[in-house]
Amino acid sequence: MRRKTIFYKMVIGALLLSILSGCGKKAGVDYIQENDSRQDAVSASDLHLNYSVSNGRTTVNVDADVNTSLSTQSAPVATAVRCDYTNEDITRIAAAIFDEGSYKLFLPYSRQSKENITAACDAFAETFATYADKSEIPYNLLAECSYAQNVKASGIFDPIETDGTIQYYPTIKPSADSEEFCNFCNIRGTIDGKDYQLSFVQTRKHCMLVLHKDYNEELTYGLFNQLSPIRPDMLETLAGSDNICSYSTEGASTLVTDTLSRMGIDDYVVTDVFPTQTIQTVYDIDDTYQVSANYNKEPVISYDSYLVYGGRSLDALTPVYTTANFQPELTDYESMDQDENGTISNYQDYIFYGYEFITANVGNDGLNYLIVANPMKIETIDVDMANTLDFSQIDTIAQDYINKHTFDETVYDITDIRYGLIRVSNEEDDSYQLLPAWYYLAEGSEESKPYYFPSAYVIINAIDGSIYNDELGYIYQHRNKSD
Repeated sequence: MRRKTIFYKMVIGALLLSILSGCGKKAGVDYIQENDSRQDAVSASDLHLNYSVSNGRTTVNVDADVNTSLSTQSAPVATAVRCDYTNEDITRIAAAIFDEGSYKLFLPYSRQSKENITAACDAFAETFATYADKSEIPYNLLAECSYAQNVKASGIFDPIETDGTIQYYPTIKPSADSEEFCNFCNIRGTIDGKDYQLSFVQTRKHCMLVLHKDYNEELTYGLFNQLSPIRPDMLETLAGSDNICSYSTEGASTLVTDTLSRMGIDDYVVTDVFPTQTIQTVYDIDDTYQVSANYNKEPVISYDSYLVYGGRSLDALTPVYTTANFQPELTDYESMDQDENGTISNYQDYIFYGYEFITANVGNDGLNYLIVANPMKIETIDVDMANTLDFSQIDTIAQDYINKHTFDETVYDITDIRYGLIRVSNEEDDSYQLLPAWYYLAEGSEESKPYYFPSAYVIINAIDGSIYNDELGYIYQHRNKSD
């Protein structure tokens, strides 16, 4: 596999300031350790931008504080490669996180034998019978019992044969005409006396570690229903002052990083913490202890937990939280071929390895779930301190982009401009480039409130000013597409 130690020669570097100014093309990007072009950031690290750009349809209002100090200190370029969890990683992490002697392999109900599922349903019934008041049965037990009972009622059993060895097991086996596969491992045990499960999922398109309290059958196929962040300024209006998580934001962040460290995972830092809304389906239980989800009743809503987001730290530079940057899979819808009926026959060919990130949910009783998605490893540090554009040049590029791109008749408000990492996919081999960029973040629409869904109106490569597509992980020109 061919590796590049220089940032894909910055072929796309021919694009920017020269294009915007009408001058000739730049020959290339010169990586140097000291960069005179960034002196404006040194003299004015705290800036405030306040302007509007309109192209006749789309209007963008920029009202944001900008701290350029990090860009004067950190501008690394690195090559990273996919680094899935192996069977050895699974056993090592399980031994590190669970109480000694407390854990074992636990197969999904959908892959257990008829006898085991029947025994599990009977065990739930015996447990539920100990409750004089059925309303006091814990939510997680009702939810898990419903999974087991649904599998039993289906009458379809496809058990995995195992001797209890903790390792990946195939839930989807590759076929002669398909590269698709899904390997899965679920482990049950206790952490400091509390019940937890540790799941690993590996497919062609992603790899995930999920530490979770509640049983989740969908995890078998790499699906996990993540919660949605709430705008912090909306929390008290929604929840009231008495319904807030007992953890502070700092405490929630520390709990996540401490848990990762306990697993032996020290590659990530927390970047953002938001309150979140937890919605629980109402489960009914009858006199024979049959459990069913009641979607006619209003779900139980609480606001007493946090969502914690983070990513890889490279010389103090991290990915910036946006909805696109936390995709476990990337899908290139633009390149898909459709027939006259709108059918896409080669859908799987356009789904690619997603972004590396961590996210967690911390509630009053500690960690509810922790996800480490798409682990990578740094193969080489190509440049310690790249030659970057100063921020005045970056902002000129941003205004030009806004002026040339009409999305719809909408007014967008950019209230946050941040410096962080982007990951660029290299089509010529299996490597990826990590490099610095500027994110212009637009607030979500009024309709999305109280949720907080920050999207990047434009992301600009800090080295050469090219425009980054965070939906696909490519520089636009790198894909030979119009920006």
